[in-house]
Amino acid sequence: MNNILLRLLIVFALFFSSQASATHIIGGFFSYECLGPVAGTNDAQYVIRAVLFKDSLNTGVGGAPGAVLENPLTVTLFNQLNIQLGTINIPRDSLVILVDSAAGLCVIGTPVVSIISKGYYSDTVLLRKDQAHKYVWRRCCRNNPDNILNPAASGSTFFIDVPEFDQVGCNTSPQLTAEQPFSFCAGVNINLDLSATDPDGDSMVYELCAPFDFPRSGNAVTQVPANPPPYPVVTFRAPATPTNPIPSNPAITIDPNTGLLTGIPVSTGKYLIGFCVKEYNSNGILLSTTIRDIQVKVDNCILQVTSSIQDQERFCDGLTIQFRNRTSSNVDSTTIPYKWDFGVTSLTNDTSRLREPTYTFPGPGFYNITLIANPKNPGCRDTSVTLFEVRPTLRTSIDVSDSNLCANNNTVDFSVRGIFQPSATFAWDFGSTASITTSTNQIVNSVQFIGSGSSPVQLIVSQDNCDDTTKRVITVVNNPTADFTVDDNSGCSPFQVNFTSSVNIDGMAIINYLWTFGDGKTSTLQNPTNTYLNDGSYDVTLQVTTFGDCNDVVTIMKSNFVQTGPQFSNNNTDFSATPIAGCYPLEVQFNNLSTFDGTTTYLWDFGDGSANSAATDPLHTYTANGHYDVALTMTTVGGCAETLTEKIDSAIYISLDSSKNRIGFTVNQDTECAPVELQFTDTSFFEGTANFKWYFGDGDSSELRNPLHTYQNNGIYDVQLILQTTEKCVDTLSLTKHAYIETDIKYSTNDVGFDFSPKEGCLPLTVQFLDSSKFLGTPQYFWDFGDGSNFNGLQNPNYTFTDTGTYSIGLLLITSEKCVDTLRASVSNAVKVLPNPIAQINYLDTSKSLKEALFEFTNTGSQSVRSSRYLINGKEVAQNDFLTYQFADTGRFQVAYIATNSFGCEDTSTAEIFVFDEFQFIVPNIFTPNGDNINDEFKVQACGVFDYEIKIFNRFGEKLFESNSLNINWDGRISGKLATSSVYFYTIKIRDFRNQILDYQGSITLLTD
Repeated sequence: MNNILLRLLIVFALFFSSQASATHIIGGFFSYECLGPVAGTNDAQYVIRAVLFKDSLNTGVGGAPGAVLENPLTVTLFNQLNIQLGTINIPRDSLVILVDSAAGLCVIGTPVVSIISKGYYSDTVLLRKDQAHKYVWRRCCRNNPDNILNPAASGSTFFIDVPEFDQVGCNTSPQLTAEQPFSFCAGVNINLDLSATDPDGDSMVYELCAPFDFPRSGNAVTQVPANPPPYPVVTFRAPATPTNPIPSNPAITIDPNTGLLTGIPVSTGKYLIGFCVKEYNSNGILLSTTIRDIQVKVDNCILQVTSSIQDQERFCDGLTIQFRNRTSSNVDSTTIPYKWDFGVTSLTNDTSRLREPTYTFPGPGFYNITLIANPKNPGCRDTSVTLFEVRPTLRTSIDVSDSNLCANNNTVDFSVRGIFQPSATFAWDFGSTASITTSTNQIVNSVQFIGSGSSPVQLIVSQDNCDDTTKRVITVVNNPTADFTVDDNSGCSPFQVNFTSSVNIDGMAIINYLWTFGDGKTSTLQNPTNTYLNDGSYDVTLQVTTFGDCNDVVTIMKSNFVQTGPQFSNNNTDFSATPIAGCYPLEVQFNNLSTFDGTTTYLWDFGDGSANSAATDPLHTYTANGHYDVALTMTTVGGCAETLTEKIDSAIYISLDSSKNRIGFTVNQDTECAPVELQFTDTSFFEGTANFKWYFGDGDSSELRNPLHTYQNNGIYDVQLILQTTEKCVDTLSLTKHAYIETDIKYSTNDVGFDFSPKEGCLPLTVQFLDSSKFLGTPQYFWDFGDGSNFNGLQNPNYTFTDTGTYSIGLLLITSEKCVDTLRASVSNAVKVLPNPIAQINYLDTSKSLKEALFEFTNTGSQSVRSSRYLINGKEVAQNDFLTYQFADTGRFQVAYIATNSFGCEDTSTAEIFVFDEFQFIVPNIFTPNGDNINDEFKVQACGVFDYEIKIFNRFGEKLFESNSLNINWDGRISGKLATSSVYFYTIKIRDFRNQILDYQGSITLLTD
């Protein structure tokens, strides 16, 4: 056996790997490296390499996550005749995640970032020196590029041709760099270096070419083993072509000598590019072609904005200036990113490399400031020039002499402070409310402001074409106002007066209060209290001193403000009582309404001979009927001392006429059939407690307030209630309601009824009966189903009718407790029971072998059949009166014949059929694959065979065909080409229905003539 078979995994079965393992492929290529011949053999040693790229940011079909690069990579090997030699698993050496975007030195933003998975694969193999070889890997799917037709069904075919060692020697393919950007900016030149290196020093030619396709079929993702060449190329969507794949102006081109890809894309999107590197030796012989797929994205990018210096806002800010860099792009930090020139023509060192320098100019004047961004990068450089005016510092403020200004008394002096030249000029504006409205002096004295409020003052200082404007707000507040009040300003001495001040100070602070009460006393409290000991008339004065926005003193004097003497007495006697009438015992609350000065005592006379009371608001109880006079005597001490009496004749009246007692009652219902229990409820009104006596009219009575009574017999009854109060307003009340209660069977709510389902059906028919009766107490049920059966005593019975016909249904209901009654209900012709057909299945054989498993079934003997159907193991196979059926498998089968009559009723007849196995295996010895559809395939005849494996070899022992299915047969082709007429050899292994393993070996003759 050849040495190459030691490295190859001999797998000829077609299989498909997981769909999620490597979709969204966006590029890749194969290469090889020759390590030299293997001594003593016909082999040479090579390293086979592959690099694959996948977009990991996008997702798969239906939102599934993006694919993962598979490991290992299963590739297919062909010889120079495109005969499939087998497959090899190339392990993955590494997996790298790349973050790629169109952002670069001259780009400050790009809308899309690509997350790229890059996989490196390599393996060392032995190849025969006397043959050329091809490594192929086919994979679905591409990442939906916009420039090819039907991208969802398009895949990739990557391959590399290894030339024959004996013809070209130990050759190594061009080595492509695996690094490349995948994102570009619309409107920006690509300038992509796709050059390769060749270890052998061979010549290389670069050109744009069409990538190879793997058209998707069904759910296939990877083709293992791959079909032999030729392979189709992808079809570009017009106007795109393999040599003009991207909308560009100028068009995308590749330099054939350097491999530099150039062009300016004009449209965003995803685009597929293919380029080929052809390797020629010194004799001009083509050694190999390396094909690389590239898928790129073209995005709308935000390109660099020009460099910028801040606008000058202050023009008299001194000779030293801090410059601000407003450049809005990335700069090359690996070199000097900025260069400043400050425009001093007499100097050569007026420059800086800082981002934001500070510079002191030699004198005032105008200077051109120059900023160069990326001065060392001509391809991404930008220059801006801004004119700056440099002047001496001008910075001023306003000084005032006084800031505490009152509306009716203010004078202010103004002056200028700050940094300014002696040549500076001044322009004051004090506003229309000032006594001096404008001035050009540096100092302005004695300015007065009229009224209150805020007055803006403005100062403009001019110097060397510069103006400095300063504003100051002068606030003038109203002078304070004051007043005071008292709770009472007249009374009998000694007389206490509470003073309350009210001051409007408009944001000022109060220093102090000074009170003069007119009786020789004073106070500094805000709200003082003063007691006048002698009778007389007094003047009161309040003086308030303020400090803050306005310093002022305000004085308020009120003449004869406080007056004391007997004539100002407030003494008065009065009272009220609640209640003033009722029946005894009556509790009365007396309320004292008297007013007085000083202190006082009270004496109450209630008029019923009881002891007097000294309480302020006494509570007194009257125990007998009558009219009662009430008197209140008040004696005051201090202030205006005196004794006053208030008497009210017949203030309190006690009598039973004032009683509010009322009698009444209700019942929860006044009609029903006996026996019935009724609830009586007292609705009387009375005070205190009471005794109750009920007479129900049937000889029974009760002393409960709300009794529950049962009437045992039907009749009409009077009801009487007697109420006796035992406390306040002692009284006896009686109420009789004639014919108040009536009990009779006519008030019964009992009702009988029922329903049932179904009302019609096939024999036997089971019917569910449902009672819908209404009744009181506990009933007994008697059902009559109309077929002569015994009565049924259930409330909701199930009953099965076992004969055809129409049946009337009846229900007898007897109640045994409340409203004892007998009720009947019936429904004529209520239930209809329909007849069934008679099904009869007939057949001649109960068992046959699988080769002869054709059975016939008829319905001879069936009756009343309108339609028929047959089921085998529960699955319907025919809708006829007869069935002819060929069984395709062994086993026991249940055959059911179902007959249906005109009423829709069914009957079923069944049979069991046994199909047993039989073994047959015939191998032909000749076939003719000449396309005449007669004996075109090498096909065995088998019966009773479960597992099957066939391999076909040529006379050199090379395997040409392999199959595990009786339905996949050899068509006489090798790698797609028809084999020559010859004798070939086969090995066959099977497992029969008895679970025995059998081996077959032999030869087959293939004839094409």
